[in-house]
Amino acid sequence: MDDWMRFTIVRVIVHAKDEQEALIEGKKVLAKIAYELTVHGIYITYEDKELLDDFEVEPIFPPVLLASSPEGMQLIEEGWQCAVEAFMDALEKVKLAVRYLTPEQIMEEDSLGLGNLSEEVKRKISFPCIREQFLEVGGRGEDDFKLLYFEELPITRRRRLNDALNPSKGLTAYVIPAAFPN
Repeated sequence: MDDWMRFTIVRVIVHAKDEQEALIEGKKVLAKIAYELTVHGIYITYEDKELLDDFEVEPIFPPVLLASSPEGMQLIEEGWQCAVEAFMDALEKVKLAVRYLTPEQIMEEDSLGLGNLSEEVKRKISFPCIREQFLEVGGRGEDDFKLLYFEELPITRRRRLNDALNPSKGLTAYVIPAAFPN
């Protein structure tokens, strides 16, 4: 595998009658996510053995998992924990920015005049993308890769996750894991 090619495991929750329908619905969602969020516009499901081999991705997941299964719940919980960690990290950066920067510096992402800040604080604030951290706290950020989706939208609230796990109309919740290059 080339040094530039790294993969992120995205988890998509879909509601379907059976595994086959879940995979079809999951692929529709994954295609939209890949088109909107990745440079390469590609994704690899765990059913595609040839692509897994070509990109040297280890086939560690089944292509479709019941959301209520132990493996499905583990994938979902890992995705949720990543969302929580991204939120907390962004929140800390926002707190530092509000404490140490002027609104003009935040709005312009102006690192000029930061000589009075310690190197540690400068590093934690992470110029030049501090405004993106404000969006992350609001659950609207675009730069950080989201790992857990339902209906093509990232899950950034526990209520949305609960809704995704409680399908209606006789459908079942499934998890479709996929590898995304980043």
